[in-house]
Amino acid sequence: MTMSVKLFVIFLCFFVKNIHGGCYPNFCHNVTRFSESVSHYPCELIKFQRNNNCIDFKFKNLGGKPQDGHFPEKFELNAYVAKAKNVILDPAFNFTVKNVGFHELVMRYQAIGDKQLSVCSYIHLNENVTHLTPTELFMSCQFSDISAEGLPYSLEYLVVGKTYTYSRQLKFIVPKHRDIQANKIQYYTPFIYVDVSVSNSVILYIQPAPKRFNVTRYIVWLISDTNDVNKTIIETGTSEEHIELRYSLFEGVNSFEVAAMHPNCSKNGCNNSTLPYINRNRVHIMIVHPMWSLCAIPFVLLCVAWHLYKLHRERTFVKMLKKKPNCLLVYSPTHESHINVMVQLATYLRSCNINAMIDVLDIPKNTTKNPCDWCRRAFDKADIVIIATSPKSDDTNDHIIYRNLDNYALRLLEENYPRRNKRYLTIQFPYCKTDDIPEEAKHFKRINVPDDLGKVVNTIYNVDMRLDSESKHELLKSIEDALSSVQQDVTGSPKVYIDSDAMPLIPSTNEAVASSNGNREMEIMDVADLNYVNESDVIHPAQYCRTNVHDLCCLGESQKKNEDNLMDDMETSDSFYITQLKL
Repeated sequence: MTMSVKLFVIFLCFFVKNIHGGCYPNFCHNVTRFSESVSHYPCELIKFQRNNNCIDFKFKNLGGKPQDGHFPEKFELNAYVAKAKNVILDPAFNFTVKNVGFHELVMRYQAIGDKQLSVCSYIHLNENVTHLTPTELFMSCQFSDISAEGLPYSLEYLVVGKTYTYSRQLKFIVPKHRDIQANKIQYYTPFIYVDVSVSNSVILYIQPAPKRFNVTRYIVWLISDTNDVNKTIIETGTSEEHIELRYSLFEGVNSFEVAAMHPNCSKNGCNNSTLPYINRNRVHIMIVHPMWSLCAIPFVLLCVAWHLYKLHRERTFVKMLKKKPNCLLVYSPTHESHINVMVQLATYLRSCNINAMIDVLDIPKNTTKNPCDWCRRAFDKADIVIIATSPKSDDTNDHIIYRNLDNYALRLLEENYPRRNKRYLTIQFPYCKTDDIPEEAKHFKRINVPDDLGKVVNTIYNVDMRLDSESKHELLKSIEDALSSVQQDVTGSPKVYIDSDAMPLIPSTNEAVASSNGNREMEIMDVADLNYVNESDVIHPAQYCRTNVHDLCCLGESQKKNEDNLMDDMETSDSFYITQLKL
């Protein structure tokens, strides 16, 4: 480590220390546990802790109120970017309490779906020194690093006063630091959170945009899985107070989307903020007059059957969200902009709770760093394989790695297809021609992206629903960049030449295999003959058809270099050495 790097680390640690030193109220005394005897401090504070007591803590009287129905305290959650002396750190939250009247406060940040990612903090106010109690307290320290960006989280807090005890639960998605500190309104994404303490009704909060954007209106969508939509435009003026909106939920799974409205953005606003999904179950109760009972019985039975169907659909929907489907993305890395589109597509699918596997993101994390080994394992793991149209190469991107890995994946498709244990899908990008799809995939169902982006998620889950995330806007922007950078004439060529809805995810075996065999001759080889596969790692020893590894350039060598020399070097050893590559 050079001296300059060491100095940078020291300064960064100093900045972080200064930030953390000022993120708790000076009024409170930091302790590791509360005193059993009477404390002489007006306020005792236990900083963020991560332990089983935090994970298992039960918040009493969730959604309750004081006896008079009035909440003495007012709580507010603000998102900001922690930084010191122009060194940007991570997204952080300022949790402020106004009109302090409690004696104890317990807070817990917890990742939704992963209880192990829990952090708690405790505040105790001394009842004997109430004259020193401030009217406002704040907690603004970071509870996580940048890895939490885009993840759904909840904030629960327990308030204990002299005559009351109640708890509340807030849900939100940790914003990306570049979205909340954007310099242009087109890239700004408002921070929102929702109070879900009471069933069937919620309170939506919107943190106002910075004054420099001069935003006075917001558009809010409440959307259910049954396609019910409540669209509201909110006039806020220039107030800096948090916007508070109360909603009654639709039956089923609900989601919120919020966007700031500005003349520089579209009619549907600027970037959308989203929230974790909220589920509402409701039991229908019907009272039928006795004289109409005979006529009403069939109607009642129909309503009961409909309710049971809806309940089953909701449970199936929630189970699907919990179980990530595995999806392999196959494409040809012909352009840098096209690679970026595929990376953004993978990011979008992952934000929709789909395990999207792609070479440039996953191979560096693989233990062997072997592209062919990763591709084989990813293909075996995949529930659905997506083959993307890729523009023709302009022969200027010799530095692109993992070249021809798509050919290897297509050979695996040919070999595995007779098993009929996977689903296949093709996607058409606007900067590609309709004949840019590989021959092996021309008989699969095809979907236009971004026009029918929602159909991709629906097809992967195999159910009609609406899923969205902030990553969608980055995907759309990458496609626009690819449209301007990919030098290919697509005029006069229709986007889709086959009725995509009429094409099956698993077409006729004879038809598809015959089509692919007519354009490519498959070579039969033993798995043991390939020096990059260990016999103990073979997942399907009964494979009857293998790829000729000499046809591939999975390791990213320039096409202008001598490929024969590289293959000769690899064949002289039974191991894979990255130092042998001339990258």
